[in-house]
Amino acid sequence: MKRTFLYSVVLAILVLAITSLAGCKKENDLVKSQAKKTLEPKEIGYYHNKYITMLLNSKDYPNENMTFEECIEYFGSLLIEDGYDSLEVIAAVEDIKDLNESGIFGVNFNVLTNQSSFTSETTMSLINNYLTTQCNASERFCQVILQLMDYQSFSSDEALLSYANSQLDESNWTGQDVTLATVSKSILNNSYELWKDKFEDADNNNKAPRPGAFAYIYFNDALGGLLGMPFGIFGSLGMGGLLSWATYMEVIGHPIIK
Repeated sequence: MKRTFLYSVVLAILVLAITSLAGCKKENDLVKSQAKKTLEPKEIGYYHNKYITMLLNSKDYPNENMTFEECIEYFGSLLIEDGYDSLEVIAAVEDIKDLNESGIFGVNFNVLTNQSSFTSETTMSLINNYLTTQCNASERFCQVILQLMDYQSFSSDEALLSYANSQLDESNWTGQDVTLATVSKSILNNSYELWKDKFEDADNNNKAPRPGAFAYIYFNDALGGLLGMPFGIFGSLGMGGLLSWATYMEVIGHPIIK
């Protein structure tokens, strides 16, 4: 009798333990399902290329008459489709649209997507101000970016990229500069590979863009990623993608930012 009672107690404890474990598992699964998908700074270059490639390969959308608003909204929709938090993405998109209307401390996007004015002293001064006041970048980090903006001073694309990778190595920086360096380096290297293939195809078809256009595009991609940082990692990806596409369209003679 005592043995039967003991077995009953043990069985009850086992059932309770199994039920509790099952409940915990369901709760953990629910928490995991509700967790927001995150984007790490070092991953941004990969997704930058992914979305730009989708734009380049699209048959119906976007087109040459695509507006600024349509372009940034398109990048936002791709992020949401990939499972990122829709509220955060939409907020970043709206912030960037507002920024286009007000300009970046006097430098609006049609200046950044105009190769002749891109490297002017005025543009560089205002970009320096934006990076320090809005992105919390150090003066030393800003100087590296301004050196890279003067892309025509480098003997080759390889020389520019080599200098960028050595200067933007995360070990060289502390604080917010680490994130800024990671983002810009990730986009710069991935964008370089993307547009290198695109420009080689153009050369092979006797449709080579004007001199310097290659470096102008892939560096503007990285600069866009930095300019979007005040709006979070989604803003960075959206801005980098926007400037990438807008610069490319300007280079081939179909500007979307007017």
